[in-house]
Amino acid sequence: MHQKKKERERLFSVRKSALFASTALQPGSTVWTTDVCVPVSKLAQCISETKQDLSTSSVLAPLVGHVGDGNFHLFILIDPKDPLSLEEAKRINSRLILRALEMDGTSTGEHGVGIGKKEYLEKELGIEALNLMRKIKVAIDPLNIMNPGKKISLDNYQSKPTQQQLQGDIQVNTNTDNNGCVSISIIWPPKRAKL
Repeated sequence: MHQKKKERERLFSVRKSALFASTALQPGSTVWTTDVCVPVSKLAQCISETKQDLSTSSVLAPLVGHVGDGNFHLFILIDPKDPLSLEEAKRINSRLILRALEMDGTSTGEHGVGIGKKEYLEKELGIEALNLMRKIKVAIDPLNIMNPGKKISLDNYQSKPTQQQLQGDIQVNTNTDNNGCVSISIIWPPKRAKL
């Protein structure tokens, strides 16, 4: 039993060192860490197609993963003195994400959730899911002061939505006391009138 624990610890330390070891491939580079997650049945295909992309790319991008759940990472090495390497990194990242989505996967298992992969959320989740997230966001944060611009965009929403705008798929009740404190309750699913 003790030997198995030591072996697990050794393997995990190697995995944790992979990011730092990858920078030795191109001294002076910065690393763009990205990942996707696909059904395990599609993992080999996704990795193979990603490796094909990388074989013709001008950037180095070691591929590592804890693939038991279908998740793998690219450590895209970017030369900070070469703007073309950043453009190529963006291209590789986009192809990786779109490939995963086509395989019924997700744009991320861990990296880029807040900002880096926001533009892919509608393709992944659908507009209905994003609009529900927006409704919840404006109900909880009507002034958009908590992490503005992260995860979902409120560009098409007013900063102070009316109660009517907040109705629909969810029931939202807000109350402001004399000190300006807002209390919010969200009821999901809304109660339906009996016919």
